[in-house]
Amino acid sequence: MGIGAWLKKGNTKRVGFDPNRLTVAQARALRTAAGRGIRWLLSRQWWRACGRQEPQEIDRMRRAAILGSEALQEVFALLKPGIREFEVGAEIDYKMRRRAPRAFL
Repeated sequence: MGIGAWLKKGNTKRVGFDPNRLTVAQARALRTAAGRGIRWLLSRQWWRACGRQEPQEIDRMRRAAILGSEALQEVFALLKPGIREFEVGAEIDYKMRRRAPRAFL
């Protein structure tokens, strides 16, 4: 099932999209497939429509940012000529999972 059909089938009223990520043809095809009744919002409008973040959500985002920053700081020390991108990614993943409390996994 494509995204347009999924949107048509569900009870989605608003869809946020980034016009820099979709071609005009792709946006047109999605709108046609999704049918009427959906309000299409540019990404910046979408964030406004989502409302405010709860204090718990802000705290969780803050902790996730700290976790990511700490993991990257450790991985920076490993960077050297010849290391492969997938090795760096695997190391970041490992360090973040090791540090993350169960709530983040």
